[in-house]
Amino acid sequence: MKKIILSSILCIAIVACDEDDLFPDYGPTLPVIAFKGPVTSSDHPEAENIVGWISEFNAFTTSLNIFYDIEPSVSDSTHTWSTVQGGVTNTLTGTLLPGGGYDWKLVLNGKRDDTTTFNNWTAFEGIVDSARRNADWEIYAENTTVKNKDFLWTISSSISLVGTLNVYTGDVITGSVVITDNANDTGVIEIFENGVKRYRAIWTSSGTGYYWYYDENGNVTSESPWQ
Repeated sequence: MKKIILSSILCIAIVACDEDDLFPDYGPTLPVIAFKGPVTSSDHPEAENIVGWISEFNAFTTSLNIFYDIEPSVSDSTHTWSTVQGGVTNTLTGTLLPGGGYDWKLVLNGKRDDTTTFNNWTAFEGIVDSARRNADWEIYAENTTVKNKDFLWTISSSISLVGTLNVYTGDVITGSVVITDNANDTGVIEIFENGVKRYRAIWTSSGTGYYWYYDENGNVTSESPWQ
């Protein structure tokens, strides 16, 4: 699959399985969730690239694994986790909201190995509801307060996990990737440029699938099954 947009989506992320697997035991409230994607060993380029997109989505909350074995400090309604990675202090806070959800923030301080220095830089922040079925994250360009991405995920009553990654140019969404990961091992990925669908693929529970490419006007230019 041609990666039409977002050559490198996330460096800081999010797995749908059975409901019992949706919330690993990573701490009392850490908002970790992940996409599973197609269950396949196919070496078809489309299958491999879909698996690549799943991995990039999962890269976002996987970064929170650095807090896995850390006992948070608690002050009033705020939990705080802190650890040092590569010379940089990573501080994660989760503040209880009136509705029972949490307001999350990751702040970096220190000099990274490549000499980049962070001074109380908020890398991302977001809100996760009390049931941990809906989340809305804002991700900032490195060492700035400029939002360049947002990431939303939701879990339906049928245990389908839907994730949407939006990329911004200024205040305008110029690219989006939407992945639906169903509990029965089926799923869908769609990629948009400037609001126009440029790619769609589906996969079945047996690991086979089908894909479509679209031109800038949204017309199908090619399609084929993969297995």
